[in-house]
Amino acid sequence: MKKHLYRKWVVFISLTAMVTSTATEKNETATSVKEQQLILRYHLRQCKARITNETPPQGLYCPLVFDQLSCWNYTPAGVVARMPCPTYVGGFSQTGFASRQCEDDGTWFIHPTLNRTWTNYSECTLGRSKSSPDHVRLITPYMGKIKLMENIGYGISLGSLAIAVLVLLEFKRLHCARNTLHINLFISFILRATMMIMKDELFVNGLGLGMDIIFANGNPPVFRSDITHWQCKLLVSVWHYCLMCNYAWIFVEGLYLHNLIFMDVFTEKTGMLWYCILGWGGPLIFLMPWVAVRIVLENTECWNINHSYAYFWIIRGPITASILVNFVFFLNILRVLFTKLRSSHSAEARKYRYRCVLIK
Repeated sequence: MKKHLYRKWVVFISLTAMVTSTATEKNETATSVKEQQLILRYHLRQCKARITNETPPQGLYCPLVFDQLSCWNYTPAGVVARMPCPTYVGGFSQTGFASRQCEDDGTWFIHPTLNRTWTNYSECTLGRSKSSPDHVRLITPYMGKIKLMENIGYGISLGSLAIAVLVLLEFKRLHCARNTLHINLFISFILRATMMIMKDELFVNGLGLGMDIIFANGNPPVFRSDITHWQCKLLVSVWHYCLMCNYAWIFVEGLYLHNLIFMDVFTEKTGMLWYCILGWGGPLIFLMPWVAVRIVLENTECWNINHSYAYFWIIRGPITASILVNFVFFLNILRVLFTKLRSSHSAEARKYRYRCVLIK
């Protein structure tokens, strides 16, 4: 029994370490150029909608305008408008302010050298690393190889997991409760890797499917606004479901081991049913509200970019919570194992002393 618990403990430690290392697999911040382009287009559309729908105030005001980065409100003549630096622009300070001068005649200040309206973003660029452009130029040539290495890694993982599932299913002597959990965990990893490869291969420049993007005259790709994009939104939703199922099954593994050591909550038969419901059905409790929120409040692009991170935490929150709870399980299991080891050593030491007395 102890060997079985130790073996399960080692598996659990490995899974916990793997989850911790991959918890930040996808950066939630819009740091890539493609993501920033999409976000800027989104804010441009929002600003144009305001220009169309809002009524200009009475008096002499500079007009509402989008300066390629921010949407500036109607500003009284002779006033310097100020607003926080846009948080969605990579490298900008989160504490500085941008400013824009409204002239006395109700027009925006025109820079004498640039011969166009100008916004002062100098506070936003303070503290930026001067080596950032060199860093980007250094990495960019190798992005293709890095992506290839990622796909090769996912391919090896898929092959290994498929073999493991076939072995566990083929040999009846391996059919037991813990291996049933292992099979479901391996299947969740297979689905996660498959959806990751599909999303990377099917999405054009990481923006959307081929039908969602327009390429014209060598210009940067433009996201179409005349279709619903339900196909790419469905793909992203399924990807998030597979990702959440993967974390859910890792949590189930930790929960099973915790219950095995500390309490007998379920029988073998009913336990597997509840574990399967938790592993495959639990993510839907959080995914469906996220889909509803995206449809109603943030139905933009292919749902692969999060303009409001508060909405994204609907699905990121449960994942983070499962990792933290698994870590608590790990500490609790570790505490019990050390306690058992210490008590077993003490018993063996007493037995040895008794033997010495008898020999004498």
